[in-house]
Amino acid sequence: MESELRFDKVLNIDQAAKEMHMSKSWLQKHMKEGPKCYEVGGKYLWFRSDIMEWIKTRPEGGKPDET
Repeated sequence: MESELRFDKVLNIDQAAKEMHMSKSWLQKHMKEGPKCYEVGGKYLWFRSDIMEWIKTRPEGGKPDET
């Protein structure tokens, strides 16, 4: 398996929630629907570039439809 070397800022859950303009609890509840996250040593981490790409896919206003 080939691994990808990335030079990107890594964010913890507090930083990721702030970057996404979402609450920490929203991010915890919607982890599978949001940007890809990685579990490392029992903590969840996000690449800032993944968050920026995810934000681009969101409808106007940011949050996905709650249907």
